[in-house]
Order: sequence, then structure tokens, then C-alpha cells
Amino acid sequence: MPAIILRKTGPDLVVNSKELYNFVKISLMARITLDIKSIENDFFEGQSLLALSAPGLPDYRLCWMLNHYLDFYFLRQPEMDIPITPGTKARAAPADDLFAGITESQNREEFYFPVYQHTIPGTDSSIFLYGNKCVHQVLITEMPEADFFILYPGSSLHEHCQRLAHCRKLKNITWMKKIPVGNLKSRAAFIL
Repeated sequence: MPAIILRKTGPDLVVNSKELYNFVKISLMARITLDIKSIENDFFEGQSLLALSAPGLPDYRLCWMLNHYLDFYFLRQPEMDIPITPGTKARAAPADDLFAGITESQNREEFYFPVYQHTIPGTDSSIFLYGNKCVHQVLITEMPEADFFILYPGSSLHEHCQRLAHCRKLKNITWMKKIPVGNLKSRAAFIL
């Protein structure tokens, strides 16, 4: 393995490149921490959330209705779809098994919750439409009765907010209500 020579003000210092890589990797890992609460707060700052119920209405049909009747331009972004794998279960193994503590997925099937995006012209803001149901799974467990969620910039875009209020008049939408984002325990599922 080639050696890396580091020059200081004195004599040459010879260091193995693998040792240097491991040192840098460990020192970087020790210093990098991810503050999830801060990320959540930044993402939801100034955002509002609407919950919609439209039983039996597919997500693509709702987007077509929003685009056609309310002059939005929602597009599905497949790379933004939210994948969820059902819970994990500890696998049964003998006590002397080295891998006894490793968990396996009960069902390896992933469920993808669709995400649609409408970019607001002339701004860097977007409105997101999230599907809350996929097969027999729910994205936001606190609101299993909601079929869709719309996350939009709260106060800065009155025209778009007024258009969203007209969702109630669309066929197949049975109810719509504004949800305080801070009260949802599983709000991190909305972060893209």
C-alpha cells in the first residue's frame, strides 16, 4: 500500500494511507450530528396543511381536477414518492446464534405514497399534494380518515390559498379542514 508523506516544519512524517483515511473518517463522523428537530422546524416554518377526504378518488384524478378546474399545474415527481416498509419483527433464533439480534422485515414489500408538486410561478415556493393511503397502509397515522394532504406556503400567497379553498366545491371531496402542522407526531413523513 502506498504511503503518504506529510510535510511539517521538521522531518518528514510517513503515514499509511489507510490509517489516514480511517482517522479522517472517524474524526468527521464524531463531529457531524443531524438535528432532526431543527430540520423539521425549518421545513414547516410558514407552511399550512389541509387534509382532504375523497373516498374512492385516485390521486391522479384529484390532480387532474385541481389542474383543470382550479388552474393548478400539479405534476407527480416519482423520485419524491415516500417509500414505507411495514414494521420489523425480531427473528427467532437459537441463543448461541451470532445474528440473533438482527431484525427482518415482516413483509419486504414497500408501499409508495405519491407526491405531486405545483411550482408557484414567479417564486421559489411550491404546493405539495400527498396521498395518505396506499393499499392498506396510511402515511399519517393520526389522520387515517384523510385521503390526501396539501402542504402550502401559509400567508404569503393569498391567491393560491383562495384557490385551494375552492377544493370543497369539487365533486367527490366530502370534507376539507386545516390542520395545525405542529400537532402531528408523524409530520416528518412530509419532509422531502
